[in-house]
Amino acid sequence: MPTIYVSCNGCEDGRLSSAYVEKFFKINKCTMTRNAAQADIIVFYACGLTKENENDSLRVLEKLQSTKKTDSKLIVWGCLTKINPRLLATVYDGPFIEPKNLDFFDTVLERVDVPMNRIHANTLIPPETTECGHIAFRFTSFASKARARIRENRVCWIHTVKGCSHACTYCSDRCAWGRINSRPIDRIVSEFKTGL
Repeated sequence: MPTIYVSCNGCEDGRLSSAYVEKFFKINKCTMTRNAAQADIIVFYACGLTKENENDSLRVLEKLQSTKKTDSKLIVWGCLTKINPRLLATVYDGPFIEPKNLDFFDTVLERVDVPMNRIHANTLIPPETTECGHIAFRFTSFASKARARIRENRVCWIHTVKGCSHACTYCSDRCAWGRINSRPIDRIVSEFKTGL
């Protein structure tokens, strides 16, 4: 099985989604690494919330491309793929995976014992990696600052909904995630029980 590197420079949602991906690869018997240069498959969740986040995503992506082995596969997914694909295309010529398309990862491995739709994850991947030196999304709201003070290993993170019910012109969430969509209640309850 391949060696996998998963990274994210995004918010809690991006880090939780990346935790699903990381757990998917672990459960399917892949070896995980925190060093992109050792990976056969590099998965990067690219943030596109603000111009600063977009630029950080491009810097991280360029660093990953220069660090990876020549035969390694690079997968870029996340909000930037929906918010500003034209900018992303200036440094990346691979497929753009939308942030809500977790099922895509079922196609990455030759053999999948546990498909993505059966994965439960309720922790966040680390917000930065020492190999790339990138910094996670800067918390701006009071609520985010309060959550940042909570020790992550004592918190169970559960996605209940994705998307947005508004159409604010200044916000990129709806562009990235679409209209608000609740996850199935049985999945939410199952993840809650797993987190207890």
